[in-house]
Amino acid sequence: PVSVQQATVCAEYGDGAVTRGEVEVDAGQSSGRFVHHIWLEPPVAIHPAGIPERERLGEFITRHGVNMAWLTAGLFHQIVDAGAPGYGAMRQIMSGGDVLSPAHVRRAAELIPAVRLMNGYGPTETTVFACTRALHGDEPGPLPVGGPIPGASVYVLDPWLGPVPVGVPGELLFDGNGV
Repeated sequence: PVSVQQATVCAEYGDGAVTRGEVEVDAGQSSGRFVHHIWLEPPVAIHPAGIPERERLGEFITRHGVNMAWLTAGLFHQIVDAGAPGYGAMRQIMSGGDVLSPAHVRRAAELIPAVRLMNGYGPTETTVFACTRALHGDEPGPLPVGGPIPGASVYVLDPWLGPVPVGVPGELLFDGNGV
């Protein structure tokens, strides 16, 4: 069994990005993302079962007044490729689960200029996200996974569990909220 604390889920969305009265949509297939709906108190629009078609998802978002979404990287890329129809009123999109394309993030920033784009990273053991980073569309090259969510720590370690210098590859160790 997995125990999830409300503070952990709220921390994943960062500095007060979620407030009462917002409507969130989760078009993913993972039950791990469902924890957001349990703990976040705003109304939640749950897409019907099945794989969402990007055009239908935009219609669903508009119809239900959704202004916040968690999208897998693949679905985010497809939505941006389609011109992000129905996403004009979106306040925040968090994406992760795979590497985000800098070109798609740039295009999303052009298509939906008022949206707060977030890159989320974390293994399953960290309740979906352990690191987040706001993206602005002007980031060159590979997009960073960001820093730890509030109440969490992330360490980059060598094979002997010693810290590595900044910029040196290593293994990630997570501690704190969500682990």
